[in-house]
Amino acid sequence: MSDQKMIQKARARRAAAKKSGGAAQFQSASVDGCHIVVNAGAGTGKTSTSINGLNLWAGQKTEWTPSDEQQAIWDALCVGDLPKSVTMCAFNKSIATEASRVMPKRKGWMARTMNSAGWASCKFHLKGISMNTEKTFDIMATLVRGSLQKMNRQKPGFITGTKTLVNLCKYNLMEGEPEELAMLVDHYGVDIQSCREDVFGLVPQIIRLSKERTKEADFADQLWLPIVLDLKPFKVDFMIVDEAQDLNTCQQQFALRAAQRLMFVGDVNQAIYGFTGADVNSIPRMVELLGESDKGIQQFPLMMTRRCGKEIVKEAQKIVPNYTAHESNPEGSINEMMEEKFEPLPGELTICRTNAPALRHAFKSLRRKQPTAIIGRDHGKYLMDLVKRLSEGNDSMRTPDLYRAIQDYRAREVDRLESARYPAETQMQLLEDKVNCLFVFTDDCKNAGEVHATIDKLFNDFPGEQQCRFSSIHRAKGLEAPKVNLLYPHLLPHPMAKKAWEKQQETNLKYVAITRAIDELNYVNEDPKE
Repeated sequence: MSDQKMIQKARARRAAAKKSGGAAQFQSASVDGCHIVVNAGAGTGKTSTSINGLNLWAGQKTEWTPSDEQQAIWDALCVGDLPKSVTMCAFNKSIATEASRVMPKRKGWMARTMNSAGWASCKFHLKGISMNTEKTFDIMATLVRGSLQKMNRQKPGFITGTKTLVNLCKYNLMEGEPEELAMLVDHYGVDIQSCREDVFGLVPQIIRLSKERTKEADFADQLWLPIVLDLKPFKVDFMIVDEAQDLNTCQQQFALRAAQRLMFVGDVNQAIYGFTGADVNSIPRMVELLGESDKGIQQFPLMMTRRCGKEIVKEAQKIVPNYTAHESNPEGSINEMMEEKFEPLPGELTICRTNAPALRHAFKSLRRKQPTAIIGRDHGKYLMDLVKRLSEGNDSMRTPDLYRAIQDYRAREVDRLESARYPAETQMQLLEDKVNCLFVFTDDCKNAGEVHATIDKLFNDFPGEQQCRFSSIHRAKGLEAPKVNLLYPHLLPHPMAKKAWEKQQETNLKYVAITRAIDELNYVNEDPKE
């Protein structure tokens, strides 16, 4: 059945329900229904649609008046007997906590992260298992003769490159064969040119020992061990998987094993985490796999946003033509300005493809004595560690000396990246961004200790909405604001994006950036260079 026919059917059911004076009643006509895939645009209420559907299925009232798209999803969802066990897999713990608060309170129904579900399986089958976030490092230490740190100094990138490839192998359910590792290095731009042979020899050994050491697990193991050891999961009757566009292969396979019936909800146009190991074709792949199952599959659009102003939706339609605005949405506006006139106010969200321009304007906000925060605590920690390394732990190192240390670091890294057998544009892009971020701090601080303290103060994953908020587009996903400023729109697509999948992710990033805005979207263009 086509999307249009399903929506027409939903419209007819809703009209019949109104005529009878109540909501459409879902009959328990069958034990289960088809698998469901919902392609949900930005700000279309995908999580609320899922939870309200569960509430209806459980016989609870909802205050919502659903759109035709939402009614069609509910009709497909509420088929068969009420399931005894339901899991809603949320993207992170905070979203799972909120989902638990609003979903039906029934025995066997819960919201959790997928890692939490995998960890429960590990603890049940592997008695005495405990978390060890340094499991890979510990295994490395048993395999490498001498000091790991000395090896890393002799061959920069050895530790990080090995750990990255081990995790990527787990995410992609690979054994670490040479051709697999070569593909991963090329696809993700893993920086191991100074130690390629050592890393390629080590990774498959670590993968093998990771399987054997079942008394401990790191975060990747929580889902990987149940798959590779064929541990029987706690199979629920029905599972909703949110943010399905960002699943990696291991997560996909775990979900397929963990539920009798599945509903994947996500947005193919918001797939932006391919560089972290996510499958850039996650939703199309799940459509293919579920379509081959006995239950079959139904696909639904959810493309009417109640978030973005109508003019903002028109701008997003240049990328996603079937994205629409609800009739009650504000008109909205799109504006352009030059950087010299840009002074964001508290309550505004300022985003950029790269971090350095956002950092520069965050400092300007601080000088104006405005409450300011930069989203991305993990990025801040990385910069603090780099400052400590470049200053050799000397907090009193003056910033001119730190500036020169950063320049030397950049020169060494550029030489290393350009001489690589498999040069990676992604690594060059990340290098330039982090170096430019540090240059911003050296312009405004007196010494290395002050740089470190300022980074620690500025970076915050949970800033108040009445602060001047600054963020990369990646970290702004899931956020919204009445007024959003997009710094340097010319960086979309990023000039270093070369591969087809990288270019597509850049297009997706622009769509994500546009759809953070509720009332006003401002393009802030870089001032001409003199």
